Amino acid sequence: MISRRNRPAAAVLGIAALLILAPAASVSVAKEDQTGATVLTELEAGKLRCTSLKGSDFDHIGEYMMERMFDSSQSHEAMSRPMSRMMVAG
Repeated sequence: MISRRNRPAAAVLGIAALLILAPAASVSVAKEDQTGATVLTELEAGKLRCTSLKGSDFDHIGEYMMERMFDSSQSHEAMSRPMSRMMVAG
């Protein structure tokens, strides 16, 4: 347990961690979205076949579709976090 004297320092460290990690998450989501868009484009152009897709390709397509559906990176990330936790727990 954090002592009363150390609580402000712990709060500052927590906020610093969020500020450092949040941009990295945005970059990761943006990269997944772009990869999903590329996979769909290649499917539509006939360069890829559904039978040749891997699980990660479907993940990227799902991320791309979520970004389009939510129309906001922040909303997309807010939905992705609980879904990711649920997938890990399941």
